[in-house]
Amino acid sequence: MAGELGAPCYPKSICGGDGLLRSTRLLSGPVESVTFCPFRSKVYEVRIEGTCSHNLPGETVRTGREHRYPGLLMPKGCGIERKQGDPGRTSGPIQASPAFKFEFGGQAMKTREYKIIQDPVNGPVKLPADMQKVIDSPEFQRLRYIRALGLCNLVFPGANHSRFEHSLGTMHLATLFSEALSIEDKDLAAVSALLHDVGHPPLSHSNEDIFQKMTGHDHLQAGLSIIEGKGEFSGSSLPGVLESIGIDPKDVASVLLGKRKDLRVLSRLISGPMDVDELDYMRRDSLYCGVQIGNVDHRRILNVALVHDNDIMVEEKGLGTIESVLIARILMYGTVYFHKTSRIAQTMTGYVIRENMEQFPHPFQMDDNDLFQILKGLKNNRIAQSLLKRELFKPVFKLPYKPELAVNIKEALEKESSLGEYDYIVDIIPPLEFSGPGRIKSDLSVLTPNGTMNITDVSPLVRALRETLENRTIVVSAPLWANEGVKKTVEKAIA
Repeated sequence: MAGELGAPCYPKSICGGDGLLRSTRLLSGPVESVTFCPFRSKVYEVRIEGTCSHNLPGETVRTGREHRYPGLLMPKGCGIERKQGDPGRTSGPIQASPAFKFEFGGQAMKTREYKIIQDPVNGPVKLPADMQKVIDSPEFQRLRYIRALGLCNLVFPGANHSRFEHSLGTMHLATLFSEALSIEDKDLAAVSALLHDVGHPPLSHSNEDIFQKMTGHDHLQAGLSIIEGKGEFSGSSLPGVLESIGIDPKDVASVLLGKRKDLRVLSRLISGPMDVDELDYMRRDSLYCGVQIGNVDHRRILNVALVHDNDIMVEEKGLGTIESVLIARILMYGTVYFHKTSRIAQTMTGYVIRENMEQFPHPFQMDDNDLFQILKGLKNNRIAQSLLKRELFKPVFKLPYKPELAVNIKEALEKESSLGEYDYIVDIIPPLEFSGPGRIKSDLSVLTPNGTMNITDVSPLVRALRETLENRTIVVSAPLWANEGVKKTVEKAIA
């Protein structure tokens, strides 16, 4: 009979205790032990059975996750979970893993199925046990030692954050958006977001183009091979780890590749015109570089985003927020990502890599520490030693970009006998390949009373931003000892 000692009950009046995990003693009678279970199943109805030692309601239906009240954490449910109503499940009781366990009548004990990571950008990030297995893999741990912004720390000293923490933040945002958008396969979304950068080479994007020419694949292609354990990454532990937690590695690869129609929404969530990757890295880069222009309002986007026609789009009322994100993106590129000094350091590193390619047989399995160890070993390489001392090339000329002018300058410097191939840099900022709607991410749809429209059709500001990227600059740089020779050569070329 419900309410009697040992009868099935729903301990809705039991909470987890105070900040020191002591019982709050809301029950008038003693409770020896109660196990709370998380609600993580995709079922239509969940019936709870437990054991009580005081008068409480009998078997009760619950839905939802933990309920939070001021000062209390009340997980809803205990003991054995019996799932009903889901035709995909075998009926009958199954044991649910406890998320919390409290010993009442004395000092409370607490065990967790998850960990909390304190992220300086997103706050507390909850990591379920399954996700911890992925994070503990050596392939993912490598990302701890790859700076997200390459050599930007030579300009912004705080920019030492890694691909590891960015990936955790992206996973966290993917979880939030999956809930807000009612995405069905939340686990696949979270894992795909977590692993979206697992293929990055040392210094992230800085010299990826060189490594791509050396190996034939970029960071995305390398990442897909690591996730599926293919080619030179056949020894990857990730396929086995993913399968052990019920995730098909091929599904993760398909989400990141973005070519499966049935996974299109997940693909757009992680890499699209308004994706969780960018919403994390802009806020993270802004914080660590000490600039505020990238600190976009992701919470507002959560409230105006929706899924429609198998795509992620925004309501018209959120247009101003989206415009602010696109403006912040352009400003971050001009201020941080394409800063002339970090571009100089990036090119100098590329010169060293080209001269010593045999030192980088498997770049997509290396990290920043490996690269700097190689630089330190090149005692007779002037550029390598200059990089380690931050003795960088200095700008000699800055000119408005014209195709024929850039060609003339390069040809003149190549013909100058006193200058070697690596004694100068001719850079174009923004790079020529950085162009088109995909770069400004203006292929976003807006849901209006008149139907779905492209954001460029409803926002004059976004159309103007596309033109901003076409304003380019030629920056010619050289080491101090070659400044005068480079300057005279360029002056003749532009005369």
